Amino acid sequence: MWRVATSWHQPRPHLNATWILDEPGFAVVANLKAAVEVWPKCSTKVATIAYIHQVVQTDLWRQHHTAKLRKLLENHSSLTKDVNLFGVRIDSNDGPRRSTRQAAQCTPTLQLPIKEMNNIDSEVITTENVRGANYVHKGWLISALPDRYPWIFSRIARNNQVNPITRSITKYLIVQKIRVDLSIDDLTPVPALENAFREALEQPTLFEKSQAIYQVFEHWGDVIPLIFDIGISLAVTDSEEVVKSNLNNRSYLGLHQLSMSASARVSTQGGDPTILQTEDNIQAWLGKLVPAYQWEQVRIVKAVPLTRLLNNGLQSQLANLHQSLTTYCPTTTNSITLGGTSFDGSSHASKTISSVSVLSDGPYIKTLSVEYTTELSPVKYGDIQNTNNEFELKDGEYITDIMVSKDQIGVCGIQMCTTSGKTSRYFGSDSGSPIIMRSTGGCLAGFTGIVQADKIHDLQTIWRHDVIGSGLGGERVFSQYYGGVAGTPFSDWPLVQHSDSAHIKKIRVKCGTYIDGIQAGYVLFLLRLVH
Repeated sequence: MWRVATSWHQPRPHLNATWILDEPGFAVVANLKAAVEVWPKCSTKVATIAYIHQVVQTDLWRQHHTAKLRKLLENHSSLTKDVNLFGVRIDSNDGPRRSTRQAAQCTPTLQLPIKEMNNIDSEVITTENVRGANYVHKGWLISALPDRYPWIFSRIARNNQVNPITRSITKYLIVQKIRVDLSIDDLTPVPALENAFREALEQPTLFEKSQAIYQVFEHWGDVIPLIFDIGISLAVTDSEEVVKSNLNNRSYLGLHQLSMSASARVSTQGGDPTILQTEDNIQAWLGKLVPAYQWEQVRIVKAVPLTRLLNNGLQSQLANLHQSLTTYCPTTTNSITLGGTSFDGSSHASKTISSVSVLSDGPYIKTLSVEYTTELSPVKYGDIQNTNNEFELKDGEYITDIMVSKDQIGVCGIQMCTTSGKTSRYFGSDSGSPIIMRSTGGCLAGFTGIVQADKIHDLQTIWRHDVIGSGLGGERVFSQYYGGVAGTPFSDWPLVQHSDSAHIKKIRVKCGTYIDGIQAGYVLFLLRLVH
C-alpha cells in the first residue's frame, strides 16, 4: 500500500519507512501509479517531498515505477524553498541574514540531492571571536564561511564592526532529518540576479559601480549554501571560562535539564520552543515528533560566494572591478637592501582609518601607526615604539592627500589633508624633498614600505575607491619639486582645501641674494599668504 499525506499533518516514520495512519489527513492508495496521481492534488507538496522520496527509496517496488514520480518531484517549483536556494548575507558580525530573493535554481536534469537521515547529532565547537561564536550558534561551520573572498571581505569591513577576541564554546544538538548535498554545477542563477550584476557593472564611475555591486549583495546575499541539514536544533553558547567551570555539573549543557549560567545564550531552530521551556527536558524535546513544515535549515556545512553562480565573463568583470578599487602611489617602491625589511598594509585596504600617528625622532620618521575602526589595537610599521604625534579623523572624514618629504636615507616628514579640508601639522624634520601622494577619487587605506636601520626608508600609500566625500573628486596635477632640501616646509592646503574654484590671482616674490618670501592672493578666499 502507498500512503500520501494530503494535509499538514505529517506521516510518522517508523521501521522500514512505514507510516502511521491513525490520524486524519492521509490518503491510502494501492500502488505507486495511484500515488503519482494523488500527490499533485495534495496541499502539502513541499512538506511531503521527503516522505514520498523515502517510500520510493524503501519500498520493494521502487525499481519499477519511480521515474514518473521522480520527475514530478524534481520539476515541482516548490522544491526551491525546500532546498533553500536563497542567498545569505554574512557581512554582519551578529550572524547570518537570509535574503528573501531566490538566487538559484536546480538544473532541469538534476536528480534530487536529498538524503533522509533522521539522526541526532551533538557537537561542541570552540570559537576564537564574537563573529565566529555568532555564526556557529546559528549552525554554520567556520569552514563554511568564505569571508576572505574579496567582495565579502570588503562588505564586512564597510560595516565598521569590531570583532572582539574572546573564546566561546557552543554545544549544538541537531535532529537531522534531511541532508542536501549540492555542487555549484547543479545550480544556475535566476535571470534577475545576472541582470542585477550587469546593470551594476554598467554604472559610469568606480564609486558608482562599487555601490551598485554592494547593493546587489545586500539584496541577494553574499553566499549560497550547498551542503546543509534540515531538521530541528538546539544551541547553547557560553564563554569558555564558564563552561569549563561547570564541567563537573553533569546537567550543564547536558541532555536532562536546560541548566546553564546567566551568561549563556540558548536558541532553537525548528520545532516548538515553548515545549522545551515548559518541560525543561532536552532529550524529551528532541524525541518529539515534529511536522515537516516546522523543519528549518539548521546546519550549514558548505557555502560558496554568490558570484560563483555567474558565468565566467561576469565573474571576471567583478574580479577586475574589485582589484581596481585599490590603487598604490607611487606604483612601486625601492628594492630592499641588506638589513632592510618590508611591511605591507594591503590586507587592510578595505578598512576605514580613524587616526594616523607618527614617531619622529631626529631627522627621520621611525614609526607609522594606523588605527582602524574595526581593529582593537593600532597597526604599527617601523620601529615599534610609542608615537608622539597623532592626526585623528572624524566619522565620515577621509585622508585624500599626503605630502611626504624624503631623501636617499629615509622619510623625513609627513603631512596629511582630509575630505573636510582639515590639514595635519607637518610631522618630522625639515630635511628632504617633498612629493605629493594621492589617487584621484580615492581615500587613504594604508601603507606599504621599507624599514632600514630603524627608520622608514621608503613609503608607498594604499588608496581605496569605494567611498565618497566632498574632496574625493577632481583631478590634481603636481609638478616635480625643484630646489634644495633645507628650510621649514609650508603649505597652502589649510586655506585652499579641496576647492575646485580657488584660483591664484597674484604671486609676489621677495628676494635679494635669496628668495625671502612668496606672497599669493586667491580669488575665492580673498586672502594673502605670506611665507
